[in-house]
Amino acid sequence: MQNKINYATQNKGLRALLSLADFILDLAMSQPPSAVPRSKTLPQRILLVNGAHLGDILLSTACIPVLKNLFPNVEIGMLIGSWSKSLVENHPWVKHVHVVDHWKHNRQPLTGLLKLWHYLKTRRQAQKEIHMLSYDIAIHFNPYFPDLSFFLWQLGIPLRIGSSSAGCRALYTHAIDGFDQNQHITRHFLRLLKVLSPQPLSENILRPLLPDTSVPSREFQSLQTLIRTHSQNHYRVIHVGAGDSHKMWPEIKWKDLINCLSEEDYLIVFTGKGTSENTIIKRLVQNHKQCLNACDLLSLPALIQILRDAELVYSVDSLAAHLAASVGTPCVCLYETPVQATVWGPLGPWVKILFKAEAQAIAVFNAGEELLRSKAEGFKEPSYF
Repeated sequence: MQNKINYATQNKGLRALLSLADFILDLAMSQPPSAVPRSKTLPQRILLVNGAHLGDILLSTACIPVLKNLFPNVEIGMLIGSWSKSLVENHPWVKHVHVVDHWKHNRQPLTGLLKLWHYLKTRRQAQKEIHMLSYDIAIHFNPYFPDLSFFLWQLGIPLRIGSSSAGCRALYTHAIDGFDQNQHITRHFLRLLKVLSPQPLSENILRPLLPDTSVPSREFQSLQTLIRTHSQNHYRVIHVGAGDSHKMWPEIKWKDLINCLSEEDYLIVFTGKGTSENTIIKRLVQNHKQCLNACDLLSLPALIQILRDAELVYSVDSLAAHLAASVGTPCVCLYETPVQATVWGPLGPWVKILFKAEAQAIAVFNAGEELLRSKAEGFKEPSYF
């Protein structure tokens, strides 16, 4: 008798449909997931799967060093959305990158039918690539429905690890229960990895894996030169944009924060991407001489370098917040809800989470100053992990 599944959704209708699908699949599959043995041979290739967005992919990369430690000679492949390729492409630890643009996560300005057509097109191409490589193991990190479990089952990868909370658990050889929305997502990742480890894994080993930025990029050097023209050795970064409009903080509050920073004569560098964010930034920097607009001017390596050298970062829930936390730059991050912050909060030693509905500019400013004092004193903020 299978245990009752805790689905990662509050939608009662969807929960009922997922429960029915699991009931049917459990009856149809010849062998329950828990009865499938683990291979005794070392895997040659492991496929890591996450079709969500950049911040999610960055957190997923924390599992790569763990896998390389367990299997030093294994080749790592990643199945991701095209919007996330820049995070893992050309990374020395990622041998193969495959793209499936899932219709659910596609933020392109397309109709639903066009998103579905594009999904099927990218799916067919990825299927050809993955079949040629004969992966031994697939690990699906997304615990939410809809996911890519059916696609992985179709591929016939011998060992498939995923989350029962997304439904269709019988399509995995190892469906992991217990996705807890009161814990950071990386703890769930750790439970997935434990399927492969004969020894217990420490809960403190997962940290995001960043692209190599040891060589300064041209964009970073150009912006550094511009920063020096302001006779400033220190600067702070504001990142106003997010892929989801619900994550945005009101412009009036950003203006209030800019006024607080301007009174202290801080140089502010604005980062972002796209016409919408650039338009917002242009409105914000009007009449402020100590503001630089770097929207659309930075590659991913350059963005990481700018965040790494910043004194402090203020950001909504975005990739920039995760990157800043990962490189150890103090970051004040504005989240929509406590659940989102608990599950998806940035991993780093100096991160302060505030909630955007109630946060006022002066509170954000003061939180940043407190983080800087904590860093100077060597005190680390408690992590959501």
